[in-house]
Amino acid sequence: TKRQWLNHSLNIYEIKIQEYEQQYQNEFIQLESLFSNNNDTTMLNNIKEYINNRINRLKKDIYDKMASFRKIILQNRQRSSSTKNTIGVSPEPYLDLISNPFNKSQWNYLSFGPSYIRVNQSAIRPKCQQETEIKNQHKDIYSKVENHLTGHPHLIPRNNPIFKQYSDHLLDYLNQSYFTPLSYKDQLISREQAQILGSIRRIIQNMNLIIRVTDKGNNFYIGSAIEFEKKAQ
Repeated sequence: TKRQWLNHSLNIYEIKIQEYEQQYQNEFIQLESLFSNNNDTTMLNNIKEYINNRINRLKKDIYDKMASFRKIILQNRQRSSSTKNTIGVSPEPYLDLISNPFNKSQWNYLSFGPSYIRVNQSAIRPKCQQETEIKNQHKDIYSKVENHLTGHPHLIPRNNPIFKQYSDHLLDYLNQSYFTPLSYKDQLISREQAQILGSIRRIIQNMNLIIRVTDKGNNFYIGSAIEFEKKAQ
């Protein structure tokens, strides 16, 4: 990766600096020996001072570049870590809070959006709850269909046998839908989703949050219930 390549390059720079310093020391010892034989210490000191200044300037430039490289590496690493911690499921909810109170599983579930169709949750409920749900669903659907067909322009009499037939067919369909056993895999998925949904509801309730479908209708808005009411006013 680029990060590994940069780290490798920095290590090479550091090794080269050490090699150049050792080479400089060897060359300077030879030069010092040469001038010592000629008893010209003034020239030797001037050369030594110039070389040291030049070396320090070069070393400073190199270390400045290395510091810049390290800063880039650190920023990329932080950005990469932040990306890994961000849930990339679309469309993500609009979170109007300072911090995200949901864990990864909860956030993923919310990111499915309001149109997400869950695995049949009723299949893992007790039978008495399923029967109550079937009764309520049957009553709601049947009453809407009956009111529609008995009204204008159809005007079908309520005592028409077709309504009894429809009621029986609807009840059979609901019973089949609710009581058909799920596969083992779907049961696990259904139970997991039910647990996640329950934990989301507890967070929303305990933190006094509000969850609404956005105007575009493809994701959720999640924020403080108090702040939401203030904005609404």
